[in-house]
Amino acid sequence: MEIPATAGEITAEWLDAALEHSGSSQGKRVVSLRQEPLTELGMTGTLLRLHVDYEGGAGDAPATLIAKLPDPESTGYEMAMAMGFYACEGRFFDELADDCGVSVPHVHYNGIDEEAKRFLLLLEDLAPARTVALPASCSVDDARCALGELAKLHARYWDSPKLQQLEWMRSLADPAFGGFVRDLSRSQWPVLMEQQGKTMPAMPEALRRAGDRYMESIDDLWSIQSPQTVNHGDFHVGNMIFEARGGDCPLAIIDWQLMVRRGALPDVSYALAFSLEANDRRDHEDALLADYHRALVEHGVTGFSLDDCRYFYKLGVLAQFALMALHMMNVANASDRDLHITRELHRRAHAALLETGALDVLSDV
Repeated sequence: MEIPATAGEITAEWLDAALEHSGSSQGKRVVSLRQEPLTELGMTGTLLRLHVDYEGGAGDAPATLIAKLPDPESTGYEMAMAMGFYACEGRFFDELADDCGVSVPHVHYNGIDEEAKRFLLLLEDLAPARTVALPASCSVDDARCALGELAKLHARYWDSPKLQQLEWMRSLADPAFGGFVRDLSRSQWPVLMEQQGKTMPAMPEALRRAGDRYMESIDDLWSIQSPQTVNHGDFHVGNMIFEARGGDCPLAIIDWQLMVRRGALPDVSYALAFSLEANDRRDHEDALLADYHRALVEHGVTGFSLDDCRYFYKLGVLAQFALMALHMMNVANASDRDLHITRELHRRAHAALLETGALDVLSDV
């Protein structure tokens, strides 16, 4: 069946066929639907909540669904398409979602057509649940819960032979993909410098110099690897659904577009730098790292000490230089909301880079 390219092409007739094909309709016929745009979410596409009416009532069929599809007008569309974000998430739900060790939305339809650049997911609506929308931050308790779940994902694939079977999963160690990200980061670094004090918050001079050094040393820094695993790649509070399914699920993780094969700690660095207020991260960082490491060990990881964890955490914090540079690809067409989020994330990244000891690691390379 043809994959809708726009929200307008998701009709009751199409949805009825899609849910019948997946078995999610439980024999019920879709007679109408109402689309509720989730405008507070999503920087690389369209997100909708579909309110579905069935002949004779929903019964066991889903009364609401979350539809996710690309939007050529969205802030991050060009970068998402170039880096294969949409296809990556589709493959995740095809091959890993049922065995990844963490709670994720159930998928009711997964359409992937890379040649036509058409992608559509129909996902379980995890509501009622508690969400935190960027640029808001989460509590320390929320961060502890999130890292405990993240450790399950990382431990599941820690140095696993299965990773080599996932040929579609991107890796920074791959010369083509890693080189592409490296060159893109370097090309956008001067743009970031030019935007300091304009669209982006002013970066302290010490960070400017350190960022220059980071860009010069990317190849050496990226060659320092901890054991490989599945890295979510975008593990911030906006992609954490707390108390999902009415409280039955403490945490569900969404948005797997940026997933890569990589060491674990960049996920942890990203989560703490971007999801906590700087003072909370500063006060609780080491305890949260210790809790995360303990969870790794409880789920079977060996040969990776707490000191290793702390070192690779700092190395992961350094990656914020590349991430901030990559954000510049989206600034020209960004909405006021997206700019506000990006500015706040950059402020938090500045604080993490200055306060975690990450710059000491850079000076040793």
